Amino acid sequence: MILSTIQSVVENLSKPCAFIYANLFEANGDLDIPSQSEGKEIIFVYIPPLENTDDTEDTPLIHTVFPLQFFLLKKLQAPAVDYKSSEVDPVIDEMRDLAREFIHSLNEEDVVEKGTTVNGTVRDGVDKWKITSEYSFLDYHLFGVGVTCDVPIMENKTGCV
Repeated sequence: MILSTIQSVVENLSKPCAFIYANLFEANGDLDIPSQSEGKEIIFVYIPPLENTDDTEDTPLIHTVFPLQFFLLKKLQAPAVDYKSSEVDPVIDEMRDLAREFIHSLNEEDVVEKGTTVNGTVRDGVDKWKITSEYSFLDYHLFGVGVTCDVPIMENKTGCV
Protein backbone atom coordinates (compact mmCIF):
# COMPACT_ATOMS: atom_id res chain seq x y z
CA MET A 1 0.00 0.00 0.00
CA ILE A 2 2.76 2.49 0.86
CA LEU A 3 4.61 1.76 -2.39
CA SER A 4 1.58 2.64 -4.51
CA THR A 5 1.06 5.78 -2.41
CA ILE A 6 4.68 6.86 -2.94
CA GLN A 7 4.40 6.23 -6.69
CA SER A 8 1.18 8.23 -6.88
CA VAL A 9 2.71 11.20 -5.03
CA VAL A 10 5.76 11.12 -7.35
CA GLU A 11 3.50 11.04 -10.44
CA ASN A 12 1.73 14.18 -9.22
CA LEU A 13 4.78 16.30 -8.40
CA SER A 14 5.08 19.66 -10.15
CA LYS A 15 8.04 18.35 -12.21
CA PRO A 16 7.95 14.99 -14.02
CA CYS A 17 10.17 12.33 -12.47
CA ALA A 18 11.18 8.84 -13.51
CA PHE A 19 10.56 6.37 -10.67
CA ILE A 20 13.10 3.72 -9.72
CA TYR A 21 12.36 1.25 -6.91
CA ALA A 22 15.53 -0.62 -5.93
CA ASN A 23 18.38 -0.95 -3.49
CA LEU A 24 21.40 1.27 -4.19
CA PHE A 25 23.26 -1.43 -6.11
CA GLU A 26 20.29 -2.14 -8.40
CA ALA A 27 19.49 1.55 -8.79
CA ASN A 28 23.04 2.24 -9.93
CA GLY A 29 22.66 -0.40 -12.65
CA ASP A 30 19.18 0.82 -13.62
CA LEU A 31 20.45 4.36 -14.18
CA ASP A 32 22.59 3.07 -17.06
CA ILE A 33 19.50 1.78 -18.88
CA PRO A 34 18.00 4.68 -20.90
CA SER A 35 14.44 3.32 -20.71
CA GLN A 36 14.52 3.49 -16.89
CA SER A 37 14.62 7.28 -16.90
CA GLU A 38 11.59 7.37 -19.21
CA GLY A 39 13.09 10.37 -21.02
CA LYS A 40 12.80 12.50 -17.88
CA GLU A 41 15.70 14.52 -16.55
CA ILE A 42 14.72 14.08 -12.87
CA ILE A 43 14.92 10.65 -11.26
CA PHE A 44 13.20 9.63 -8.01
CA VAL A 45 15.04 6.64 -6.50
CA TYR A 46 13.06 4.89 -3.74
CA ILE A 47 15.13 2.61 -1.50
CA PRO A 48 12.87 0.07 0.26
CA PRO A 49 13.40 -0.30 4.02
CA LEU A 50 14.93 -3.40 5.54
CA GLU A 51 12.73 -3.11 8.62
CA ASN A 52 9.95 -1.07 10.18
CA THR A 53 8.66 -0.59 13.73
CA ASP A 54 5.19 -1.75 14.77
CA ASP A 55 3.21 -0.68 17.86
CA THR A 56 -0.14 -1.82 19.19
CA GLU A 57 -2.27 -0.68 22.09
CA ASP A 58 -5.42 -2.24 23.47
CA THR A 59 -6.97 -2.07 20.01
CA PRO A 60 -6.63 -4.51 17.13
CA LEU A 61 -4.82 -1.92 14.97
CA ILE A 62 -1.15 -1.96 14.06
CA HIS A 63 0.59 1.42 14.06
CA THR A 64 3.77 1.29 11.96
CA VAL A 65 6.68 3.68 11.66
CA PHE A 66 7.92 3.24 8.11
CA PRO A 67 11.49 4.45 7.46
CA LEU A 68 11.49 6.21 4.10
CA GLN A 69 14.66 6.86 2.12
CA PHE A 70 14.70 8.36 -1.34
CA PHE A 71 16.82 10.40 -3.70
CA LEU A 72 15.81 13.10 -6.15
CA LEU A 73 18.50 13.42 -8.77
CA LYS A 74 18.90 15.47 -11.92
CA LYS A 75 21.25 14.62 -14.73
CA LEU A 76 23.63 17.33 -15.90
CA GLN A 77 24.92 16.77 -19.41
CA ALA A 78 28.31 18.37 -18.80
CA PRO A 79 28.90 18.06 -15.07
CA ALA A 80 31.18 20.54 -13.42
CA VAL A 81 34.37 19.39 -11.77
CA ASP A 82 33.94 22.11 -9.16
CA TYR A 83 30.98 21.22 -6.92
CA LYS A 84 30.65 24.85 -5.90
CA SER A 85 30.01 25.71 -9.54
CA SER A 86 27.17 28.09 -10.32
CA GLU A 87 25.49 25.34 -12.38
CA VAL A 88 25.37 22.80 -9.52
CA ASP A 89 23.85 24.84 -6.67
CA PRO A 90 20.60 25.64 -8.53
CA VAL A 91 20.12 21.92 -9.24
CA ILE A 92 20.62 21.03 -5.57
CA ASP A 93 18.17 23.78 -4.56
CA GLU A 94 15.60 22.63 -7.14
CA MET A 95 15.79 19.02 -5.91
CA ARG A 96 15.54 20.17 -2.26
CA ASP A 97 12.36 22.11 -3.09
CA LEU A 98 10.93 19.09 -4.92
CA ALA A 99 11.76 16.85 -1.94
CA ARG A 100 9.84 19.20 0.36
CA GLU A 101 6.92 19.18 -2.07
CA PHE A 102 6.96 15.37 -1.98
CA ILE A 103 6.90 15.27 1.84
CA HIS A 104 4.06 17.78 2.06
CA SER A 105 2.06 15.87 -0.58
CA LEU A 106 2.72 12.53 1.15
CA ASN A 107 1.36 13.98 4.39
CA GLU A 108 -1.95 14.65 2.60
CA GLU A 109 -2.41 10.95 1.82
CA ASP A 110 -4.91 8.90 3.88
CA VAL A 111 -2.38 6.14 4.62
CA VAL A 112 -0.26 8.56 6.68
CA GLU A 113 -1.34 8.58 10.31
CA LYS A 114 -2.19 12.04 11.65
CA GLY A 115 -3.54 13.24 14.98
CA THR A 116 -3.25 9.86 16.71
CA THR A 117 -1.66 9.10 20.07
CA VAL A 118 -0.03 5.68 20.29
CA ASN A 119 1.44 4.58 23.63
CA GLY A 120 1.74 8.20 24.71
CA THR A 121 3.38 9.43 21.49
CA VAL A 122 1.50 11.75 19.14
CA ARG A 123 1.78 10.79 15.48
CA ASP A 124 1.08 13.67 13.16
CA GLY A 125 2.39 12.69 9.76
CA VAL A 126 5.96 13.27 8.66
CA ASP A 127 6.97 16.13 10.91
CA LYS A 128 10.74 16.07 10.42
CA TRP A 129 13.15 14.85 7.77
CA LYS A 130 16.81 15.03 6.85
CA ILE A 131 17.95 16.27 3.46
CA THR A 132 21.55 15.79 2.30
CA SER A 133 23.10 17.19 -0.86
CA GLU A 134 24.35 14.59 -3.33
CA TYR A 135 27.13 15.43 -5.77
CA SER A 136 27.91 13.00 -8.60
CA PHE A 137 25.78 10.38 -6.86
CA LEU A 138 25.79 6.87 -8.39
CA ASP A 139 26.80 8.49 -11.66
CA TYR A 140 29.06 11.46 -12.19
CA HIS A 141 26.26 13.23 -14.06
CA LEU A 142 23.71 13.04 -11.21
CA PHE A 143 23.23 15.80 -8.65
CA GLY A 144 20.44 16.31 -6.14
CA VAL A 145 19.38 15.35 -2.65
CA GLY A 146 18.92 12.32 -0.44
CA VAL A 147 16.06 12.31 2.06
CA THR A 148 15.37 10.18 5.12
CA CYS A 149 12.30 10.38 7.34
CA ASP A 150 9.88 8.25 9.33
CA VAL A 151 6.33 7.89 8.02
CA PRO A 152 3.70 6.87 10.57
CA ILE A 153 1.03 4.63 9.02
CA MET A 154 -1.87 2.63 10.42
CA GLU A 155 -2.28 -0.85 9.05
CA ASN A 156 -5.10 -3.38 9.00
CA LYS A 157 -6.53 -5.08 12.04
CA THR A 158 -4.37 -7.78 13.60
CA GLY A 159 -7.28 -10.04 14.36
CA CYS A 160 -6.21 -10.10 18.01
CA VAL A 161 -8.81 -9.46 20.67
